[in-house]
Amino acid sequence: MQGAPAIAIVGCLSLAVELNKTEFDSAEILKTFVKDKLDYLVTARPTAVNMAEAAGRFKSIVTTVFDDNNLLEGKENIIVLLEAMLEEDIATNRKMGEHGARV
Repeated sequence: MQGAPAIAIVGCLSLAVELNKTEFDSAEILKTFVKDKLDYLVTARPTAVNMAEAAGRFKSIVTTVFDDNNLLEGKENIIVLLEAMLEEDIATNRKMGEHGARV
C-alpha cells in the first residue's frame, strides 16, 4: 500500500467504523455527520491529496446513495462504498506488482 492512498483509505475506513457504531435519527443527520467527519479528516491532514480527493468524492455522492426513507440501508451503502476503497487499492497494488515483476 502506498503512503498517500493509505492515508485516504485509513481515514475513510475510520469513518466506516464510526458509522457502523452510531445510530442516526434521520437521513439529514447522517448526511451531515458524514460530511462533517470528511471535512475533519481533510483538515487533520491537509496536504494528503488522496484524502481530500476521497472526501470530495464521498461528500458529493452521500446525498445520492440512498432513499431518505431507508436510513439503515443508506448507512450500509455508505459503509460499503468506503470499504470499497480498500479493495480497489489492493487490486491496484497487485497490478503494479505484476507489472513490476514482468519488467
